[in-house]
Amino acid sequence: MKLFYTYFFIWLGMIPLAVINGIVREKLLTYHFNELKSHHLSTVLLMIIFTVYTFALGSFAPVLSLFSAASIGMMWAVLTIIFEFTFGHFVAKIPFSELLNDYNLSKGRIWIFIPIWLLILPMILYYIHT
Repeated sequence: MKLFYTYFFIWLGMIPLAVINGIVREKLLTYHFNELKSHHLSTVLLMIIFTVYTFALGSFAPVLSLFSAASIGMMWAVLTIIFEFTFGHFVAKIPFSELLNDYNLSKGRIWIFIPIWLLILPMILYYIHT
């Protein structure tokens, strides 16, 4: 159970990283690229940031089983989606339709890869450390 608390706190540390990534997208990337390209770059950049962050902190609390890794990944993915929609809608005042649009692959939106990546990232960490 202690491991899940540890990885919950690791997930909490991802929030400021994601917020900074969003600021970089809005203030820097959209200045140089169109909105869709900025969305793509921001998504990939955040996946890289989360990977480096997870590997750096994950070495202090090794995941000892594939089941634990899958459980942590599920927790991270679900928390991320809940946070995205509650913070995005109620704090940032973004309509739900706009938030959902970022998950629409048919429109070239690839934000869905963030929770998918967070789902599998602990399993990758587990395999690398075993």
